[in-house]
Amino acid sequence: MNVKVVKKAPGKEAEIGSIENNYKALQNYVGGTFQCVSMPGERKLSVICNDDGKLLQMDANIFLSEYDDLVVGNILIAAHDDEGDMRDLTDAEIQRALKYCRENSAPYIDPDSDKYNSYLRVEFYVAESGKDEPDMGDD
Repeated sequence: MNVKVVKKAPGKEAEIGSIENNYKALQNYVGGTFQCVSMPGERKLSVICNDDGKLLQMDANIFLSEYDDLVVGNILIAAHDDEGDMRDLTDAEIQRALKYCRENSAPYIDPDSDKYNSYLRVEFYVAESGKDEPDMGDD
């Protein structure tokens, strides 16, 4: 089943489109593993982008000033229901998504520049084990 979304490639205008509602189709469009980020000010809209896009030095697409973050590579803006399942964007949501893309489109930024690299973030998550030292398995 296809769902109505907004698609945007770097350096291009956002456009209304549709995409098959499955993991593989999303992965193919963004060019790899993906993440979903809440679109600022929108509870039920998500920006879907390549999870490793900055590490892969993909071209800048939009700037999420509310998160002080640059989104790179192809993106989708999609809607979801209360259970988190993707659904068609409404006409009003499409207009808000198109406007957001227009107002926040990022200019070309050289991937080797300090400006581009300032948006690279590495997050580490540490699981609490209750031990002071790692288990080396030699007991």
